[in-house]
Amino acid sequence: MSKVILLEPLKRAFDLSDLDKYGELVVLYPDGRVPSFFNQAAFTVKLALRLREISFNPDKDHLVILGRSTYILVTALLLLNEFGVLNFLIFDAPYERYSPFTIRRSDERSLSGDKKAVRAGNLEVPANQETGRNTVA
Repeated sequence: MSKVILLEPLKRAFDLSDLDKYGELVVLYPDGRVPSFFNQAAFTVKLALRLREISFNPDKDHLVILGRSTYILVTALLLLNEFGVLNFLIFDAPYERYSPFTIRRSDERSLSGDKKAVRAGNLEVPANQETGRNTVA
């Protein structure tokens, strides 16, 4: 079964019932003790251990965008870098539901001819020729 991953327990009440259709709800750090990302090596090791413990599958599981944005951003970037794909669930307020969104790193050439573009839905952000990083001008 797919997993719907929250980074930490929520401090406020949110209706998460819509998430059931995407999989089993799993809290990555159930005790609320998210490791500090200022020590990237320790953060990465603890993240990798937790992902192994929950049998994370990057093709099926979703990260819920809900909670502390900095930790979600750092976690999302590490996951995208490691697995090349990341599935999100984002609250779509006008429809009052969570909607899936996938970002996929591609080794194909982008429209500009650059390699290693990042695809987000139908949007493609090519890698910078000099740095190899994906940037938006």
